[in-house]
Amino acid sequence: MFDIVEIGEYHKWKLRRKNPNLPNEFLDSVSVLIVGGGSAGKRHLMNTKGLGITNVSVVDPRDDRRAEITERFGDNTATYKTEEEAYAKNTYNVVIVANPPVFHIESATRAVKAGAHVLVEKNISHQVEGVEEFLKMADANKRVVAVCCMYRFYDTLQYIKNLLANRALGEI
Repeated sequence: MFDIVEIGEYHKWKLRRKNPNLPNEFLDSVSVLIVGGGSAGKRHLMNTKGLGITNVSVVDPRDDRRAEITERFGDNTATYKTEEEAYAKNTYNVVIVANPPVFHIESATRAVKAGAHVLVEKNISHQVEGVEEFLKMADANKRVVAVCCMYRFYDTLQYIKNLLANRALGEI
């Protein structure tokens, strides 16, 4: 029923929380909203807190996920049922969009309009329509948008990419 984020892993991150390359003044100035409290959202929450960023909120429509986040990550992690509720309570420098892809563009657009930079879990959208317009809007608002896809750096996938690029497998 619940996606698992081991509390021991969270505590390991917590022990390393002060990254010497990130001054406390910077860490204290960052406010992050994570949209989506599922598996990916909880990993982003753990990593964000592991960097030493303490002003982190999570939006998830499911009561059980919000309760789990509060239980695992503490009462100082605000949880909200809707994005509108979260934006009404706080302002955010960064929004991490980790809800289902069908909602990515809508949530990312809301974040940019609220003045935040955006990290979107892969895929940026479930369809091509609307992506270009969103990126132009983000650019016009001088907001950074990045798509998170850690697998692209895996050695195996890099090897396959090179095979395809060099047509080592023929025409595909």
